[in-house]
Order: sequence, then structure tokens, then C-alpha cells
Amino acid sequence: GGGGGGGAPALAERERARVFDIAVVSRTPFYGYHAEARPFLRVVLVETQARGVDQVVEAADLFLLGLVPPLQRAQPYESQIGYALKFKVDLNLHGMDLLRLGGASLPALRPGLPRATAARPLASPLASQTGGGEGSGGEGS
Repeated sequence: GGGGGGGAPALAERERARVFDIAVVSRTPFYGYHAEARPFLRVVLVETQARGVDQVVEAADLFLLGLVPPLQRAQPYESQIGYALKFKVDLNLHGMDLLRLGGASLPALRPGLPRATAARPLASPLASQTGGGEGSGGEGS
């Protein structure tokens, strides 16, 4: 009979359908002091949320419990970081940094409004509050 350990492969088959990509990457572990990078599995999921369940947490639990063959148990890293923040980290975006997109266009907000065709600098809110520089207190000091 097929009793005993038959449950894990069936679970792995179901989980594989949710995985977009798995790659071995070289990273420095976050916890503790490590002088050199080590190999990690980078698992990219198709969806981060499905059926009201956080798929990242669920996948991390499977690795931690040893339910992903052929691994025994694997310590998940960065599974607690939200998708939007992880996206920014992976693309090396900082705070309010610019995200440059090639060939992107913005649709008109309402019918009849012109489409955005070129980036233009916005006027500083401070310039409108100071009244154009007159009486700013900079001269004669």
C-alpha cells in the first residue's frame, strides 16, 4: 500500500501550480554576522493573495515544516515583508525615488482631457507661498 508518506508529494504537486519561478541566488543572510554570501532559493509566487489567504505566509510555512520535497526543512527569509515593499527592494527603489518606465503612457483621467505626453516639472509649493522672492529677508543681511 501507498500509506504513510504519500501526502507530501500530493501537497507539493498542488503547491507547484502556485509557483511562478524558483531560482538559486547568492545573498548574505540577514540574521547574524556572515562575511560571505550563501545560496538561497528565491521563490516567486503567481499570486500573493488568493482566497483570502496570504500565499507568501502559507508557502513559508510549508518550507519551515519540511513539506517541500526534496528539502528537509528550510528557514524562510523575507517572507514577512509585504509585496509592495519587496518590489521596491528588489528593484533598488528608495523612498520616494523615481520609477523610470520605457514606453509608458498615461490615459486621460476623463473623456476629453488631453493625454499626458511629457513629464514637466511641477511648481514648488514654497514658491507660491513666498510671493516670488520680494520681502524674503535675504537682502541686506
